[in-house]
Amino acid sequence: MIIKVTDRIYYVDHERERICPKIGIIVGDTHTLLVDVANEEEHLKEALDFLREHHYPLNLIVVPTHFHPDHIANLTLIDDCEIYCSKNTSRYINRECHVVDNAEIDLGGLSVSVISLPSLHAKGCLGVLCEGVLFVGDALYSRMKNGVEYYEKSIIGAEIKSYSNIEFDVAIFGHDVNMLGNKREIVTFLKEKMKGN
Repeated sequence: MIIKVTDRIYYVDHERERICPKIGIIVGDTHTLLVDVANEEEHLKEALDFLREHHYPLNLIVVPTHFHPDHIANLTLIDDCEIYCSKNTSRYINRECHVVDNAEIDLGGLSVSVISLPSLHAKGCLGVLCEGVLFVGDALYSRMKNGVEYYEKSIIGAEIKSYSNIEFDVAIFGHDVNMLGNKREIVTFLKEKMKGN
């Protein structure tokens, strides 16, 4: 199911029955940027069919938020695209890509910021910011240790600092049912995690 966030920003909702994340869709005048490409073929097909149906640009730019297979597996199904990723994620992608920590990408009439995000979930996480909407992938998720959520205070501190310095209205997570919050809610969530450890 395609969810509209703004006139230029959409996402394909995640699969609740399987581990398959959202695919962010940011539409410029000349290029479309996909945030993650998921791991289920029909999930990517839904995104591409949506672009064709609405006559949106098929000059694709892909930004994987991190290297986990559920976020990058469908890259093998896209022949012609530019990829912007972190150095760590580039190790898992067997094709040419632009290695970035932070970058500005022009989609034609629309600028998108790629931002390095500290994370315990995965090394080399990137966020994508456009029109006040921040796609964070799994960057704010914990790591599991012996079946228990595990957070590290130094990384939580870095996350609090990072998210406090990013201007955004709403953050969209990779697997959650809803868009989880604005900056205040995200920072409060992280501060609570800091207290809990």
